[in-house]
Amino acid sequence: MNKMLKDAGTQSVIWSGFGAFWAMYTLQEWLAIFGLLIGLISGLVNMYAKCQEGKVRDNAERRAEEMHKLKMEQLKRGLRDDSTED
Repeated sequence: MNKMLKDAGTQSVIWSGFGAFWAMYTLQEWLAIFGLLIGLISGLVNMYAKCQEGKVRDNAERRAEEMHKLKMEQLKRGLRDDSTED
C-alpha cells in the first residue's frame, strides 16, 4: 500500500476519483474542475519523475558500458581479470 501511494500516477487516479465523488453531491462544476486540475498536475509530476528515472537509467547503462569496454581493453592487453579471483 505504501509503495502504491508513492507512484504519482496512482495518486492522480485516487485524487481525481475523490474529487469526482464529491462533485456528484455539491458544487459539481467546481469540484469537477478541481479534480481535473489535480489529475493534470499529478500527471505532469509523474511525467517529470519518469523522465528523471530515464536519465538515471541511461547514465547507469552508459557507466556499465564504459566499465565493460575498460575490462575488455585490459583483457586484450593481457592483464589479469580481478573479478574472477576466488
